[in-house]
Amino acid sequence: MTYRIENNRIVFDEPPREGEEIRVRVSTQNNLEGFADPNSYYPRRTNEVDTNRLAVNDLINQHPVVNFKKSRVDDLTGEPPTPYAAQYPFNHVQETESGHIREMDDTPGHERIHEYHRAGTFYEIHPDGTKVTKIVGEDYEIVHSNKKLRVRGNMQVFVDGDASLYVRGSLDGQVDEDMTWNVGRNITFHAGQNIRMYSNQSTEITAQEQFTATSVNDMKLQTQANFYTAVDGDYKTTVKGNSDFIGDGYGVLMFGDDMNLITDTHMDINAGTTMNVTSNGAMELVGSTIDLNKAGRAAAAAIAAPDIKFSDSRGYGTYAEANNPVAEVDAPVPATILPEYPMTPLPDRDTFSGEDDVEKSLDDIRAAVTRGEYLPTSFADYSYNALSGQINVNSAMRRFQAQPIVPQVTGDHGDVGDNENISNVAAGNTTVNPTEQVTLTNGIDYNMMISRHFQLSQVSISAAVSSYRIREQVGLKEEDMINNLTNLATNALDLIKDQYPNMFVTSGFRHGSGRSQHNRGQAADMQFSGVSRADYYDIALWIRENVPHDQMLLEYQTGGSGNPWIHLSLKPDGNRFEVATFRDHRTYGSYGTLYQLYA
Repeated sequence: MTYRIENNRIVFDEPPREGEEIRVRVSTQNNLEGFADPNSYYPRRTNEVDTNRLAVNDLINQHPVVNFKKSRVDDLTGEPPTPYAAQYPFNHVQETESGHIREMDDTPGHERIHEYHRAGTFYEIHPDGTKVTKIVGEDYEIVHSNKKLRVRGNMQVFVDGDASLYVRGSLDGQVDEDMTWNVGRNITFHAGQNIRMYSNQSTEITAQEQFTATSVNDMKLQTQANFYTAVDGDYKTTVKGNSDFIGDGYGVLMFGDDMNLITDTHMDINAGTTMNVTSNGAMELVGSTIDLNKAGRAAAAAIAAPDIKFSDSRGYGTYAEANNPVAEVDAPVPATILPEYPMTPLPDRDTFSGEDDVEKSLDDIRAAVTRGEYLPTSFADYSYNALSGQINVNSAMRRFQAQPIVPQVTGDHGDVGDNENISNVAAGNTTVNPTEQVTLTNGIDYNMMISRHFQLSQVSISAAVSSYRIREQVGLKEEDMINNLTNLATNALDLIKDQYPNMFVTSGFRHGSGRSQHNRGQAADMQFSGVSRADYYDIALWIRENVPHDQMLLEYQTGGSGNPWIHLSLKPDGNRFEVATFRDHRTYGSYGTLYQLYA
């Protein structure tokens, strides 16, 4: 069967029969103009451009890896689906013959880095900096030196099978708040030497069936206050040696039934003063001889209970070092509570860009390089040729600078005219509903839901960019901060989340002197995954009309990632319902007006 290539299409001289298998060579020097693969592997698909499908993003001829990943999202961990939304020509794709893939996607608003192994293992970095790693086989990580891991928010680990931890040295753990272990079956602790447990309040152990405490050697129960033993059933004490019950106060033995005192040898009952023996019934005294008021025998001396001296299982005072033992201490040493570990706040994600991203003149660059202040990097305003050792400032790679598509407003009152990219309409929804007030009794529970969509942690210690632990400051208590955040989340953030499920809080409560409403728990910054920079203007318009606020700021930046964000504050009452546009942390145009600075 013969065929020919016409206009990049295969034309058969005689149409093949239905179901007939056809072997076609479409990539030889003899039958294609332009590129030709001598191995006849490329182009891989006939009657279709050979630009990788991941770069083209044709919904009809979608690359199978996209659907493969979307259909295998892990619900347990809350894995975010791939944000793949490439637009040609921004996605730079390398795909090998076996199916390995590497993507560097610069699609505006959907910037990604993605590496994929043909077996299904991949990692992907999302536009907001989120990284997803999925390994379909086993994972081994070997570190030959030290390793440190810091997680600014919450951390969850899910293991479907067994988990083991082996430490050759010591294992230390510190938890500043609560620790809870839920075990479906057994818990076993083994210690080659001692087990010590200390608490500054209560220690409670409850067994629904049987409680057993066993010591091969001595056992001590020590208390500085009262000691209670309550038994609903029988109470038996068996002692192979001697028994002493010594008390400095009043002693009573009371039984509802018979009482027997039995000894194989002598029994002495002595009183330092008067002794009364009384019976409401008959009394019998039985003995070989009975002497009453016999002279010559001294009364027993009263025995005082000794002071309790506390010691641990080594015979030392609690926490005493082995090389400096203290045999006795007057009181138990309280549990040592380590101070909260100082955590220097990490910089905001949008401020990670280096100084090379700042606008510079060519003369500034040449002078700085000459002084040795700058080293050639790919992000600089110059390039370095390693072969020639020359610095080229004529082909500078400069980061994109956002230019406003609306001219800067001038005039005393900021005349905005009829430009559709400018809006100074007054705020819409101003309804703020009262929220239930929180009173702290057992510390801060960061997992508590303060609104329909938000946990306390999401607007404090787990905010996506700037996270802080709640504390007293600017004259407000911790519970005041929580109540302010609850008001903000319930009356404002929930409404935005309902309308834009892709909203996430980048910064909520912050430490500070009170100049910012963040310091009072009354403000949050937010971004939206998978949206373009231009979309923030439309989102801000919707928020202004539908969400109550004290201040709502549409903030643009020309450095860093260049992504905008929206700042929104809300007070329980007395809100001003103000809006403004900011550019690089400065007011842009007229206060009270929203501007679209991206096309």
